[in-house]
Amino acid sequence: MGDVMGAVRAVLALALGLAVGYFWKMTRPADDLLTVAGVTIVSILILFFLLKAIGKGS
Repeated sequence: MGDVMGAVRAVLALALGLAVGYFWKMTRPADDLLTVAGVTIVSILILFFLLKAIGKGS
């Protein structure tokens, strides 16, 4: 069960991180590709660890 939840967490973090990157590119078209890629990667990592922390409960 833990492996399935890890996969779901990874896919969800990837999808949401890509959405953040897309939103960044649409709202800040003057930024170069490296900035958008950096924001996307950092967002994916942050979202993954936040989803992991939420899954642990209180």
